[in-house]
Amino acid sequence: MLLMTMEVKMFIVPSWSCLFVRSGPLIFQFTNHHFRIIFPLDRVFISMSCGFVLVRIVVKLYAFLKAQRSFAHGRNPRLIAGYMDQLKQDIMSSSSSSHHAQAVNVALPLLVMGEDEQQVEEGPHGYRFRDRKGNESLVTIGKVQIMSSTDGVLSSWPPLKDLCLSFSLFKLLRRRFARCVVVEEGSEIGPNMVCILFDSDPEPERIVSIVADELSFACDFYHSSLPVSCSAFWLLVLNILFSLAGTVYCLFIAIRTIQHVVSVAQVGPMSSDPFYHQITCVLMCGKNDQTKQFGSILFFMVLSFFFAIGLIFDEAWEIVSYMCSNWTKVTLISYYITKPTWQQSPRMRRLIHRVLQFRCNLLGYWSDRMGQTSIMDTNMNKGTIVSIKQLLRLPVQSKQVKIPTEVKAAIVNTLKSQNWRPTDCISSLQHSHIGKSFSWACKGDGTSDVILVWHIATCIFEIRHSTEPSTTHSIRNKITATYLSQYCAYLLSSASELLPDDKGMVEEII
Repeated sequence: MLLMTMEVKMFIVPSWSCLFVRSGPLIFQFTNHHFRIIFPLDRVFISMSCGFVLVRIVVKLYAFLKAQRSFAHGRNPRLIAGYMDQLKQDIMSSSSSSHHAQAVNVALPLLVMGEDEQQVEEGPHGYRFRDRKGNESLVTIGKVQIMSSTDGVLSSWPPLKDLCLSFSLFKLLRRRFARCVVVEEGSEIGPNMVCILFDSDPEPERIVSIVADELSFACDFYHSSLPVSCSAFWLLVLNILFSLAGTVYCLFIAIRTIQHVVSVAQVGPMSSDPFYHQITCVLMCGKNDQTKQFGSILFFMVLSFFFAIGLIFDEAWEIVSYMCSNWTKVTLISYYITKPTWQQSPRMRRLIHRVLQFRCNLLGYWSDRMGQTSIMDTNMNKGTIVSIKQLLRLPVQSKQVKIPTEVKAAIVNTLKSQNWRPTDCISSLQHSHIGKSFSWACKGDGTSDVILVWHIATCIFEIRHSTEPSTTHSIRNKITATYLSQYCAYLLSSASELLPDDKGMVEEII
């Protein structure tokens, strides 16, 4: 009777979905009922590697659960809602204070960090602080402004105040995402707060940068692990050390893989040792056994090498994202403000100074560009690609351009003239020289109708007056109107989900 058995070598590596634990590629060989390690590593090293992966998973899980229950992260929107309710009550009870002083009281105590160190109680609109006075562990915008004007380390980095302000505004924004009560909505507290924050330096570039950083914090919070990793200083340090250890381990695996590739290549594919082949078939017939090998072990070794290289780059990018992240900078600034020992330590001062200077443009979400589309396209020389796009109902003339300074200035100046309150189309017309004569153009069936009417009107005006001489003021107005009109058309054609109208309705209009 012929008996055939197959000896199959199996190579087990971590799946790509487990990259969050950053485990290096462990390569095993399974033979019948036992396995042997291809690399000459002892069992202690393998056990330490598996233990490292397990510890990293446990730390990630602990950080997530801690952040979920933290008043600085998971329960922060309800705490900010209650805190703003307290500020509103303080202002209403201080009848002797001036209007400007009330605005200052609202603006300066905006929270940055330190909520976990406070005594908190339930309130009608969320959580509330039991005692907000004399607490040195609570970091506010006021403390940041005072420290940045007196401390050499913080004053050496000018964007510090704006970054902390963006972080504080992000916490206010989170209340809307969490559907918490916004107590200052509809009152004078919100506009007064913005007036104090921005009227002293209404530079459009600065205000746009603050809003961009605010939205980047929101994007990181909902789509990144950075907020969880930065929920505590020791967690931040531990995650950086984990990434460094993972980089070293993967580098070691890559070097050992190269050494074995060289050794296998020297032996050659004709070796009869089963170790150098993927599959070994043994044909046993009585006392005469015949062996046949298939494939080469080099295939799996090369794959393991590239997998290790990919993990090295992934770990390196993780370290860069930690060191250059705005979350890391805000965390270090808050700890530095609340810890006098850090302020007196030359080593910590040098470390924080260097970390604040780190910057990686690849981590930024804000590109200072806006989409542009012109629905009234008069170009009749359409190529094949354009025809295919039109057939598939894809945007044809969409492009990304740098936002002109005139557009930023017009938006900021308009909001400032209206006491930082957004208005509708009819209210904007009343503040302009044309008055109510075009109010009918603001009464469409929806936002999409209004955008389409004004976009067509802007295109016609631009064509009719393209050759007329213009003054500097009229040129600025023309640039602003043209760019904003084409941006609104871009929203219609390429980002209809950002409009309040139904997406199907928008597609029918376009």
